[in-house]
Amino acid sequence: MELMINPERFDNSEMDEVTGIFIRALHPSGNWENVDLCQLDRNSIIKWTKSRKNGALNALLIILGYEQVIE
Repeated sequence: MELMINPERFDNSEMDEVTGIFIRALHPSGNWENVDLCQLDRNSIIKWTKSRKNGALNALLIILGYEQVIE
């Protein structure tokens, strides 16, 4: 699964480490980067959350400082 970076969010230092959930994603320049989940483009966030069981729920729990649901 290729996840894409939103360049505007990638270049915005206020978006660094917002969620603390780091993802490997492709920058439009063709380089792979480790980025915070919030720096992905909208479609990639949707793909990422759907690609794992309880993905959206676990992302929300992590952001709020709770343990993930393990099933």
